[in-house]
Amino acid sequence: SQPQRKTISVTVDYGLSLTDMIAKGKYEYVNSDITAEHFPVLGTGAEKEKTEIVLVRFGFAIGSDKAVTELAVMGLEPARLEHACALGATYSDLRRKYSVVFLGSSWVRPSRYRRVPYLGLWDRERGLRLHDWGGEWDAHYRFAAVRKTAGQDNIDDHLELLEREKT
Repeated sequence: SQPQRKTISVTVDYGLSLTDMIAKGKYEYVNSDITAEHFPVLGTGAEKEKTEIVLVRFGFAIGSDKAVTELAVMGLEPARLEHACALGATYSDLRRKYSVVFLGSSWVRPSRYRRVPYLGLWDRERGLRLHDWGGEWDAHYRFAAVRKTAGQDNIDDHLELLEREKT
């Protein structure tokens, strides 16, 4: 079956620090490893950027690598942590409905596990959490993505790396 898609508009305020972006979401829980050092914001300046976020639900368990590949086939790239902050601040009830994964930002822990942010509900707490890249995401997760732009080749680089690893 075809993945379900829902498009939502948000405004990312690059004039804010990551700490301030997170504070606007009024989360009941924020993973202490979500810091500007681990997850640098890519945009800069006082610029506000209106962005269309596409929430994609595949409807089956899927690994992070496969999800990135499937998003690329749709002409999308994974959204980043700054998109998560804007989405969480603008649509606070969204994370009560389902968990949203942001594969465009990741951090490798000293233990070598790669971690990615997601918005979700855990034990009734709305939170900005981290989850391991490896393994599979359950069928209920949504993956936040943005339309692929000409200047951003990180997904192509990721796909090329995956191809090299297969050989």
